[in-house]
Amino acid sequence: MANDGIRLLQLVEELNDAFDVFQTNLQLDEREEYAYFAELPAIDEDLKKAYQQGRICLPVRHYFGEEARHKCKAALRQFKRLDDSVSGRFAALYPGILIAKNADTVLHDVALINKIKLEIQACVQDKRRHKVGNKIEYYHARNHQEKHAFLHRFLPNAISYQLYRQVDVINVEATDDEHPLKSTSFYWASKNTDRYLDLSAALQYVTASREMTVNAGVRDELKQKIIDSAPTHRFCLRRTRDDSVNLSLYFGAKANGRPLTMTAVASQPIILINAPNKVKINPMTPRNPQKRRESRRGHAWELLNDKLKLYRRPKTNGEREKASS
Repeated sequence: MANDGIRLLQLVEELNDAFDVFQTNLQLDEREEYAYFAELPAIDEDLKKAYQQGRICLPVRHYFGEEARHKCKAALRQFKRLDDSVSGRFAALYPGILIAKNADTVLHDVALINKIKLEIQACVQDKRRHKVGNKIEYYHARNHQEKHAFLHRFLPNAISYQLYRQVDVINVEATDDEHPLKSTSFYWASKNTDRYLDLSAALQYVTASREMTVNAGVRDELKQKIIDSAPTHRFCLRRTRDDSVNLSLYFGAKANGRPLTMTAVASQPIILINAPNKVKINPMTPRNPQKRRESRRGHAWELLNDKLKLYRRPKTNGEREKASS
């Protein structure tokens, strides 16, 4: 453990050195409109629940030019919470754009930064190899709780997402004269992770859940509803990830009229290389906390229990035919 801690601190020092070299070598387009940073307010522990429930809207403060370049470079190496009151889960959102002119040097320097980040992650995980059958596979010697405790023992207030997150460099060089990069836009995105459950798994999930142990009547009623609807419905455990920020790159329209775009997760500033002379960077809009809810009202899934995030929907014709065959 002690040696791992020393190794972790050595790697963090190497990461800071690599960032120093990267920033020294970085040559940016210095036009006012060719750098952008969106500053979002920190969410403390008291506001976390209200934010998750969509009851507060996050304002956005916009920066362009030299201020944006300074904030983007600082955000790329910001892997610690400002203080203990800020929720680490929501502390690492730093959307921004930098347009670099020395592409080859940027690619070289960022490759080293990302390599060190992977080594830091492997150190925290205590990543090891072992034999499985006739193959060698990797595994993590520390579980989730142990990784969290180890990281924060040696790096108090660290934001693991930001510490491990790879720096993105996107080559937007046009392959033809008709489709150079024309504009960029930020947008909010929520992602659902769905896990289908058969009848026995759904019943076991309800029985074992700590959320339902306080009320046996509600638990039994829900289990009966699952049993009654099993012949006609499918069940799903749905977890919605908190809102993230994505970047959309627009290159114009295809021959069929559809837009030619590229997307990337923009939780931290993104570096563009080989960009054309004119690119419009659209500022980020504030998050609308009700937008996701409204878009899901007409969804085929019916919520059975909000605490359990358990849903059901009618089986499709194909699913019914498969079940009866």
